[in-house]
Amino acid sequence: ANVDDLLLALGAKDVPALRTLVSPLRSATRDALIALTRLHGDPAEVLAAARGVLPASAPISQALDDLAVLVERAAADSVTIDLSDLHGYRYYTGVNFAAYGDSAAALLRGGRYDDIGRAFGRARPATGFSIDMRELTRGNVAAVRRAILAPVSSDNKLAAMIDGLRAEGEIVIQQLGDEELPGDDVAPFELRQIGGQWQVVVREQRTR
Repeated sequence: ANVDDLLLALGAKDVPALRTLVSPLRSATRDALIALTRLHGDPAEVLAAARGVLPASAPISQALDDLAVLVERAAADSVTIDLSDLHGYRYYTGVNFAAYGDSAAALLRGGRYDDIGRAFGRARPATGFSIDMRELTRGNVAAVRRAILAPVSSDNKLAAMIDGLRAEGEIVIQQLGDEELPGDDVAPFELRQIGGQWQVVVREQRTR
């Protein structure tokens, strides 16, 4: 089976595709890979089930023991585990994780990537994560300072005004191209050229 296709099907919990991809493998391997798609949810239940259906090998037992320790020490309000969650980069060498607020979108994602620095002359344990700032502020716009939206422009006068506003402590978000713009709740003002002068005005309502 193609490893990339297999991992894609496993991460998507696409059991029909996974069954096809693992058909050439040994029965124990096939059963274990398919079982991974069902092993998600309450940590105690998932870990107990995993110990019963996955091969009794030392590396697997150690990985499950490590997960149990992480769950015990996690400071989150609630914790779930998913043994077929394969989000993230291929250089991860251990557990992947994500943190959620009230929505279904992750606020941050990360993982363990030990020894990745070996190529640069210093191998050591490492864990990292990225934060989705847009998602982080989406549910708490009341606590976010209102921003000013600036258009794409090479006008030196606009650049000078943006610098001046930022020096005064204002938040100015400048467009970079065709990316999605922040909502009116985040950036209710905009810089607009009126009579040859750039001015801060209430943002125009545009048809979406």
